Amino acid sequence: MVAIRIVEITDTYLDYDKGDGVQRLLYADIPGNGWPQQRLNRARDRLQDLLDFRQPLADLPVDDPDKTTDPALPDLFWDGTDLVGRNTVVDWFRWDGVRLSVRVSNP
Repeated sequence: MVAIRIVEITDTYLDYDKGDGVQRLLYADIPGNGWPQQRLNRARDRLQDLLDFRQPLADLPVDDPDKTTDPALPDLFWDGTDLVGRNTVVDWFRWDGVRLSVRVSNP
């Protein structure tokens, strides 16, 4: 897996790169107004979802043990019908009254 990079944070969007080119998370796509904790949590969860690598379990080779048994690891686990690879964790989204900040880490 490649390292995730936060490229830019502005007052309207966050740009990130997970190895396939710069992508954009528009804050307007996150329900709510202002930055109460509930909306910050939604932003964190949305970014986490965008950064995760997903593969449908049905697409895994028949002999792949992850197809029949959830690896249940912090960086590799089942979510519904997908195998999720998570090499970056969004620790938090914060609003300091002036600007947003985000912290990501690698487990």
